[in-house]
Amino acid sequence: MIAAKKLSYRLPGEKDMGQLAKEAGYNWYSLSMNIAFGPRSARELLTLLFCNPGNRDLLFRCTVMDIGVASGEGFFTQVYGCNNKFLCNGCGNPSFLTTNNTPPSSIPNPSPLSLPSSPVLASSPSPQPPPPPSPPRRSPPPSLRPPSPAPPRPSPPSPPKPSPPQRSPPLPRAPPPQRSPPLPKPSPARPSPSSPKPPQRLPPLSPKPPRAPSPPPPQKYTCSSSNASAAAIMECVNAVRLNPALMSDTPCYASVVANITSPPRRPLIVNSNLMATAASHNHLMVSYNSASTQFPGEPGLGDRLMNNSYAFSFAMEQYAYGVKNAYDLIKWWFW
Repeated sequence: MIAAKKLSYRLPGEKDMGQLAKEAGYNWYSLSMNIAFGPRSARELLTLLFCNPGNRDLLFRCTVMDIGVASGEGFFTQVYGCNNKFLCNGCGNPSFLTTNNTPPSSIPNPSPLSLPSSPVLASSPSPQPPPPPSPPRRSPPPSLRPPSPAPPRPSPPSPPKPSPPQRSPPLPRAPPPQRSPPLPKPSPARPSPSSPKPPQRLPPLSPKPPRAPSPPPPQKYTCSSSNASAAAIMECVNAVRLNPALMSDTPCYASVVANITSPPRRPLIVNSNLMATAASHNHLMVSYNSASTQFPGEPGLGDRLMNNSYAFSFAMEQYAYGVKNAYDLIKWWFW
């Protein structure tokens, strides 16, 4: 674009971006282009992207995405993709979000067994007939009767018991020894001013005080207001994804903050294939001085990124002409 002094979707010798996307491991992609004039830093670039509905959706609508960025000579390229390990909500592919699994049909519960109309009686043992009466017991004949016992004989008189000997009266007991009165306890002497103070008793240990809440971790990402490199832009994008309040000074912040904070966004994941694709395409833009979706000889981004490792993904390229800073670009996207 610099050499040709024109903005073109594809320059001679540049490969198709769809093919590039398939080669890098993506089987579904979407291409778009954005040209930002005059950003001088990552903050300025992000400001431009932040307030643009299309760019804001791509930057902050998805929960987890892979990204590759490149910047240089006034041009900026970024490529997005969603890995199959994560669920990218609302990233432009409704078929991925709709599932074919239908809930199992509700099986009706079997009706309870109906009881018979006549109650079922429990079986009881049949009554047994009373035993026959036993015949009266006959007395044995006189010849078989046992002889009657003889009357007991009187026992002889027992001899008289000897009387016990008389006991002597008990001796008088000696009186118990008298106890001496207890000695009075010496009163503690008052400490003199010169004497050392007695050791004081320590109060009982009180329970440990509750720990103060740990301070929040330091901000990992920042938005540079003087650096417009790809690394600075990437860092600024993740800073805003984690803390959208960084863009509270933009005029569109109040109307869009609810849509970019629930659910919370995670940082974008830098992908080496996407980084190489973005750097290659950005180099062609610098060489041809043109912002194009595909240059002569360049494979299509979708074909280049297609691979089995991505079940749902898309690629997207952004171009910034005259980038000043990432903050201004994202602010423009946010609007």
